[in-house]
Amino acid sequence: TKIKNRIALKKKDTTNRTSYIWTLSIAATFAILFGLFFLMTSNEINHTTTFGEQKTIELPDGSLATMNSKSGLNFNPNSWVTNRILNLTGEAYFKVKKGSQFSVNTTNGNISVLGTEFNVKTTDNFFEVVCYEGKVKVKNDHKEFILTPGKSVRKINENLEEEYFTTNSFPAWTKGESKFMSVPLEFVIRSLEKQYNLVIQSNKVDLTRIYTGSFTHQDLDIALASVFKTMNIKYLKKENGIISLE
Repeated sequence: TKIKNRIALKKKDTTNRTSYIWTLSIAATFAILFGLFFLMTSNEINHTTTFGEQKTIELPDGSLATMNSKSGLNFNPNSWVTNRILNLTGEAYFKVKKGSQFSVNTTNGNISVLGTEFNVKTTDNFFEVVCYEGKVKVKNDHKEFILTPGKSVRKINENLEEEYFTTNSFPAWTKGESKFMSVPLEFVIRSLEKQYNLVIQSNKVDLTRIYTGSFTHQDLDIALASVFKTMNIKYLKKENGIISLE
């Protein structure tokens, strides 16, 4: 009987040890997996620009992203080799190295390319993509477009449509000038505010009026005149960067 009890105790002890080791193994596995997940999802890189600022970012594969004022982008460098994906708010011009699919995600639509040059502008109720080199696929919940050099798509409010043909080889804003082709005044005013850190009081004017033209990034007085004088809109410069439209 004593021998049987000893054998039973040894079996129980062996079972407990096996169970304990198995539990430790599972815990260690989860710890490793969690560590890998944390490593892959952390260390996300964020870049932003302030009023009137432009910044060029070199991405892990050598691609370049030039950001316009009041813009932001972020990406995960740890997964970049297999997933060239970034998120964008505001406006940026991309020169993409050839390789796997390169994707730019925005709240207005998604852009994917292999190797090309293109510009993306995304704000509330406005979205525009212009292709300068290669091919660009633009897609949202309703439509999909393949752009070739000179072609663009634009969404104002809810309608995403293929738009004008441009002969420019780069966006004008990268050289200190913002250009607009048949854009509602509301979005031109937003661009002025971002570029010059302004508050433009516009409740007395029709913001749906269409503007075609440009303004410089170098001189506020010239910029204001370029937009508002050409549209016969009176304006008054106040303190603290406030512009009142009459």
